[in-house]
Amino acid sequence: MIQILRHFYRLPLTAYRLPLTAYRLPLILWSNDINNKWGTYMLKQELVDELNILLHYNLTTTLEGIKIHKDADASVIDAVARLYQKGLVTQADGGYLTDLGRTAAEHAQACHIILTSG
Repeated sequence: MIQILRHFYRLPLTAYRLPLTAYRLPLILWSNDINNKWGTYMLKQELVDELNILLHYNLTTTLEGIKIHKDADASVIDAVARLYQKGLVTQADGGYLTDLGRTAAEHAQACHIILTSG
């Protein structure tokens, strides 16, 4: 299993000729060590379910939403309910994207395109 670890560190400014305000840059490491002192970041299944819902929205129009039926999988129903609680969609069973939801869906869809291309 691959996990992304984040740690901020200081680079020598003379080596990179960066402005003084840019001395903290993220370092992303790959590790299987779940006990690392910097902490691990993994996508939980609940978050993946929410991202999958955001990928279903059509971003070419604001007049189109989605409706999750009561006979849908429980994980899908729960994911949409969490998106509603977070203020990303207008209804607990889907509906339209809010402004924040549209931004999140744009980023999710852009990430999906980048990771699946090529």
